[in-house]
Amino acid sequence: MTMVDSLNALARALPSERARLRIPLHVLTGEAIDVARFFERYHRAERAPGTDALIRPGLESVGAERLPPDTAERITTLVELVQAAKTSC
Repeated sequence: MTMVDSLNALARALPSERARLRIPLHVLTGEAIDVARFFERYHRAERAPGTDALIRPGLESVGAERLPPDTAERITTLVELVQAAKTSC
């Protein structure tokens, strides 16, 4: 199953009242891209070169089952799908 298929299945499983947007679509997609960039920047812990001393913990510390490493890719894929659907209307 591709990521797109997986995301489509998750979206279809949402109850309709949870899938309703309460903010404009362009605001939602812009915020989503910001979150993906944040995730990419802070997912991995930052360590001091040569000593491996922890400078900044990363989001990876919460565990892959709660926050998978491909989260940013999933978000950007969703944004691309939303934009494609919007332009095809």
